[in-house]
Amino acid sequence: MDFRKSQLMINSLLFRWSYSGQQKNPYPDNRDLKNLNPGEILSRQKITNNGNKIIKIDFGIIMVPENRNKKNPKYILLPIMKWNALTNNPSKPIFWLGSILSSTSTLTLSAELELLLSNLKWMLYHHDIVMVGYRGINVLASSGCNKLNKIFEIENNPVSFSNLHIVKKTFNSAFKKLREKEVDLDGYNIVEVADDLESVRRAFGYQKINLLSVNFGNSVCLIYSLKYSEHLNQTLISEADSHENLLASPEIFYSQLKYYHKLR
Repeated sequence: MDFRKSQLMINSLLFRWSYSGQQKNPYPDNRDLKNLNPGEILSRQKITNNGNKIIKIDFGIIMVPENRNKKNPKYILLPIMKWNALTNNPSKPIFWLGSILSSTSTLTLSAELELLLSNLKWMLYHHDIVMVGYRGINVLASSGCNKLNKIFEIENNPVSFSNLHIVKKTFNSAFKKLREKEVDLDGYNIVEVADDLESVRRAFGYQKINLLSVNFGNSVCLIYSLKYSEHLNQTLISEADSHENLLASPEIFYSQLKYYHKLR
């Protein structure tokens, strides 16, 4: 199977085991992934205690096309974290679409999910909770483009001619490096992210799923809802807004609330 070794290493380390002081990477290593086929998930299970509850967490890797519009695409690996429901007869799973599920190459459990579980433990009791790493977040780092995040940390005028020149120069350099690494940039878009969720749903064998989203995850939720409505049970969107300035326009806001009410 044709996939880049560097991306394999970055994505397989995307989450880090952070419970009970354990720092060992819980994901399958490169040797385990040699026989992984497109659309398949390979996982390892870890067990942790939360009070008097035993929680089983599957740390998995799925292989997906880098660009689904190509007949013979390259393949990339994405990390998956699945919290298994505490009940033996769970309801439909919840896919948690956060803001920064994979912003670094070694991400611990996101603060968003920690907050979710501390306040809404009933969700974990009744539902599997699934997190899927966003594609592309670590491509820049793995390709030596780590200077991109620094160009926006400017205390003076960030839109001055000199700073804009630096931005242009930095982005051109990053683009060149990504091309040299043969990264298919056309495959890194929000539609492909939604398609990644669908690949995970199929691999786990879920008939329908729930989506719980915030920030960037809201956009992913919207795309998935449009493309795969037949596999969608319910959605819960936090901090929702729109390009029509939903929250800044009371008439749009209240008309949308009425529309949601009719959907109940």
